[in-house]
Amino acid sequence: MACCSRDSSDELPHRKPRGCTDILWLLLFIAFLFLLIFIASFAFVYGNPLRLLNGYDTFGNTCGTSKNEKIGNLSLSGLDTIDKSFLFYLDIKDVRKTMKLCVKKCPDHNLNTFHDIEKFYKDTGSKLCRYDFNFNEVRDKRLSEQDIANTITLPLGPCPPLPVYLSDPVLHRCIPKPVKELSSQVINSLYDVLNSWDALEQILADLYASWKEILALSFLSFVLSLIMVAILHMLASVVAWIFMLIVSIAAVGGTTYLWWTYVDINKHLNKTPDEQMLAESVRNEHAFLLYSVIATVFTVIILLLVIVMRKRIRFLAALFEDSASCLGDIPALFIQPLITFIALLAFFAFWISVIVCLATSTYPGVKPLHPYLDFQQVTETQTNARSAQLNISLKDFKSE
Repeated sequence: MACCSRDSSDELPHRKPRGCTDILWLLLFIAFLFLLIFIASFAFVYGNPLRLLNGYDTFGNTCGTSKNEKIGNLSLSGLDTIDKSFLFYLDIKDVRKTMKLCVKKCPDHNLNTFHDIEKFYKDTGSKLCRYDFNFNEVRDKRLSEQDIANTITLPLGPCPPLPVYLSDPVLHRCIPKPVKELSSQVINSLYDVLNSWDALEQILADLYASWKEILALSFLSFVLSLIMVAILHMLASVVAWIFMLIVSIAAVGGTTYLWWTYVDINKHLNKTPDEQMLAESVRNEHAFLLYSVIATVFTVIILLLVIVMRKRIRFLAALFEDSASCLGDIPALFIQPLITFIALLAFFAFWISVIVCLATSTYPGVKPLHPYLDFQQVTETQTNARSAQLNISLKDFKSE
């Protein structure tokens, strides 16, 4: 046998030509991917996270935004409410059926007369009446207080029933402070509306409200990681001590902060009457108690590990020196964490955006409305089969 020859037994056995496998599952994956793209597109087109945070008025306008779209023939829909980020209930005794308006500021004192409402509007620019209501028309007619009470200050507008109580913004809703004139049942109904949100909606609202802080902390963690890598490269011999010290301080500090937050929430709830207690605050109390206990357990474990590992600090120092040498020989390894960080940040940002928009992609419903008594004419148009719409013609009330 020649040196360049080969035995026939060395030849590879005959193999079938390779082809695509799992075609069915590939098609299912592609179909699932297109479905996710469709859902994300639907969420971004119809979603509005501000509906969770600020709420929307009777006419479908989301408070605190300039991108409200016109809804059917409603003349007061599609308004610019960028400077009106608070939701005001005209009749606090029946918040589920009364008219709701976006206002610039909640009442900061009791308003006992119609002229007090007008003065509050002139002083603060916050209009507690319908958007198209004109105070000058009422002043020119010189109506008596009884006529105003019968035709203007009504649960369905155009102005709120008197008196209007001092209110505080709670979740961007104007909620009156408890007074003797308001029964506990009224206060309970107000907080029942706030507590009627699903836990998921409240979580998503918190995420949308704090997305800037979350993004800033993400970049801060990335910068701290780069600093740790730089320290690892330059001070490999002492980086083990630095790492254990930073981890210990962070664990103790984080646990202390969690316990302090829990105690602060607990004290606040103990001072809050039961009828004014938000379910979200109660859940926060339980959540922070659970987080604090878990963090305490992990902190104890970390401190015990640090105490044990301090006797093997030389081994850790040698390990970090080898790691620093490897990073020095292959600097391209620094790129991989950067790519991973960008990919994960983009994925979670996109995922949270889709979830938040999807939770707010509902179209504001339109219900039949019994209008207030106008001076001359109130006409109601019959709706089509898809939705009910109300067309109120106002001849005496003109926009200012």
